[in-house]
Amino acid sequence: MLMRQDDFNRQPICRQVDRVRASVIASMLLFYSFNYAQETGFVSFVSDTDLDNAIICSADGRNVYAGGINTIAVFQRRDGVDTLEVVQVLNNDHEGVRDVYNVTDLALAPDGRYLYGVCQNQQTLLLFARDTSTGNITLKQVIHDSAFGRQRGTRPFVERNHKLLMSPEGRHLYWFYSGVGLVAAFARDIESGEITKVQVLKNGAPELGGFNVPAWIAISPDGKHLYGGGKNGTKIVILGRSLNTGRIDYQNLYDTGPTPDGRWERGGITASPGGEIIYVINLFAGKLFVFARGEADGELQVRQTINHNSLKNLVTSPDGSQIYFLHYNNASYFALYQIDDSTGQLTVVDDHLLKIDYYTSDQPSRICMSPNGDAIYMIDGRSRHSIFKRDVSTGALSLAQQFKNNIGGTDRLRGSRSIEVSPDGRFLYVGTRFEDAGISTFSRQQAKGALALVRSDSLASLNAMVMAPDGRHLYVSSFEKGTLTTFAIDPASGDLQLVQTRHDSLVVPTYLEWGGAMVFSPEGSHLYLNDKMFLRVYQRNPQTGELALVQKLDGRPHGLFEIVSMALSPEGRNFYCNHVGNDLLQKIATFERNTQTGELSFRSRLMIRNVSDWAGMAIKVSPEGRHVYATTADSDADADGEPAIAILKRDALSGELGFAHRLDFHGWGEVRDLEISADGLAVYALVGGIGYGASMLAFFDRDSVSGQLMQRESFQSWKDDVYGMFDPADLELSPDGRFLYVADLGGVATFATGRSNPMAVAGNPVDHTLPTTPSLYQNYPNPFNPSTTIRFDLSRAGKIKLAVYNLSGELVRLLANGDFAAGAHRVEFNASSLASGIYFYRLESEGFAATRKLAVIR
Repeated sequence: MLMRQDDFNRQPICRQVDRVRASVIASMLLFYSFNYAQETGFVSFVSDTDLDNAIICSADGRNVYAGGINTIAVFQRRDGVDTLEVVQVLNNDHEGVRDVYNVTDLALAPDGRYLYGVCQNQQTLLLFARDTSTGNITLKQVIHDSAFGRQRGTRPFVERNHKLLMSPEGRHLYWFYSGVGLVAAFARDIESGEITKVQVLKNGAPELGGFNVPAWIAISPDGKHLYGGGKNGTKIVILGRSLNTGRIDYQNLYDTGPTPDGRWERGGITASPGGEIIYVINLFAGKLFVFARGEADGELQVRQTINHNSLKNLVTSPDGSQIYFLHYNNASYFALYQIDDSTGQLTVVDDHLLKIDYYTSDQPSRICMSPNGDAIYMIDGRSRHSIFKRDVSTGALSLAQQFKNNIGGTDRLRGSRSIEVSPDGRFLYVGTRFEDAGISTFSRQQAKGALALVRSDSLASLNAMVMAPDGRHLYVSSFEKGTLTTFAIDPASGDLQLVQTRHDSLVVPTYLEWGGAMVFSPEGSHLYLNDKMFLRVYQRNPQTGELALVQKLDGRPHGLFEIVSMALSPEGRNFYCNHVGNDLLQKIATFERNTQTGELSFRSRLMIRNVSDWAGMAIKVSPEGRHVYATTADSDADADGEPAIAILKRDALSGELGFAHRLDFHGWGEVRDLEISADGLAVYALVGGIGYGASMLAFFDRDSVSGQLMQRESFQSWKDDVYGMFDPADLELSPDGRFLYVADLGGVATFATGRSNPMAVAGNPVDHTLPTTPSLYQNYPNPFNPSTTIRFDLSRAGKIKLAVYNLSGELVRLLANGDFAAGAHRVEFNASSLASGIYFYRLESEGFAATRKLAVIR
């Protein structure tokens, strides 16, 4: 039966040993918290598996290596078949992998023992040791060369004009970077793979004949000459190479002749396997030049010119008798040409040999041929890897295999739009849209915030997701399908299991980013969904997670035509939404909430001065409930009405809002999301935009009395040592308050707040202002599993006791017992050892006692 308050008053005082034990635990928690506070700033960016920059085949034909944005993947040829299997994926900042930043080109040592990669935005060389039996690679060295470090890490260069060339005998490595006009030659130790710089040349160097560093390079099979095109008008620069020192020197040039615009910005150069022919492509001019090469002097003599629209990516068969190139003619095609033995001329075999399923936005970017000529490997702008079987007698091609969103690693993060962390902090969930639509589950290392992929699940047409406060269920909305899906979360593994799919007629929002946003009531019994001009209220079964619609509220009678974001007050009595309208006014609506049924009743609407066309974005209520923060967007950071954060005072009794202050930010894009620390002293703003350098995470200090914010610092993408962020959408604070996670178009960014965990420190005051009266607040979340937070205020310092009792009045847990300072406090209660049921927690201090009820669910 339920106990009366008098029964609690008669409970015996905790023995001295318990008091000592509680003090020791509090000290340990305090030590843990402060010793694991990580320096404020950017930590990592785990990106989608991306392979659209470089591809190379090992000389033994057993492995294919592909590189892209923050990824290198290793494929192995299956014995006796024409297909590949993935054996290794290195994703930067994932599972201990570092320094793999935008891999633009790859080169293999002739003996296959070492792989080299060039990282574009960091301008570094990576040296990998290669296991010749499995093909797996291990990073051995990161080479930062001063010649290439002028713009290191500032932003990724959109031009992919890094080129690595290995000399045929493997004694020298060449790094061409026409983007900054530099080329470096390195002597290479055959045994260790390590390199030593022997030459650096800049644009205009005498060794380059006064010309610029070319963009496309080929080395002759005998290693005597290098041929370069691009960056020098229509001229091909011929360089001689010392076989002993590896140094290069200008020898001659060949002018391919005028083009319609006088430029040669895109093209390629390929040497035939025997070195007797050099193939040169000028894409803009639509020409393929076939040169005969003098073996002794390396001079070029034009043999044939083929006019062809939009040709690129040329490869030759191992015997040199056939060539393939790609071209675009309302679709992408392979063309096959063959050398006529009698004339030495190229003749067309089939100009449309094979149509491939690519479009202008994601055309093939790199191809290579297997050493024995039985396969062509190709990657494209959408990270698809295609394997084409080649008939070595006829040259015919057929598609044998294609990897698409199944390469491995963190391969479902493109289009990340939603992010959630479990209440215990052990798991993080990322919801993605577009072709990668689904949910990726990561385990989370709580000390350092590091993420490790557990699994990825496909789920078409995902719009947004939210986790129940008790961490037992995850909910996903889809406007395209008109569904609201419930997943049960396995507390041990983090795995998701489908529970329910509701088919509701959801209204498609004006902008997809606004649709399907959801928020839970503090106790987790009701879910609220943004359905454009409607608010849907669902009753949640905490055991099964199933939802039942209890209200569909039309916002139009209240002047709400496009609801963007929502929030509830900490005690759950009020509901607030941020609205966008075509009248350029930001509107914050206040609703009264029935805490039993969850139903909403409109109370008032607050209108704020003109803003940009996109108006309201995020809205958050401070943990103690004194203030509401509502942000705006600005579709053009230079237009009138810059983005802002409106600070609103909240009446604790009525829930009504009043305007207090407004922060305007000049030069920012959109304040897309907000997070507030559990102690209410820190506010984090996610500033969004599309493009490199357009995104930012800003840190504010908050005055909990006035609600005022003061910007402390900010971290801008591709500045301040931040990389990866391109188009962020969602911000999530870890339960311990030490890390922030950002769902970005290309992956997940992690930032450290620089704070210790206020929720884990018993007796740690978390408010700068002293309460006028002592208070014990309702725990949150409630019901919960396995952890919840209990807050209380002390108006003066003194001894307190905080304990949990069962329905029989028996003490089940002593949470705190000792001297506490005046102020606001939080204690975390982990009930993993307790059975499901109703319990009471009681706070006793000098002249004050209060009891509240909590519910543990399994």
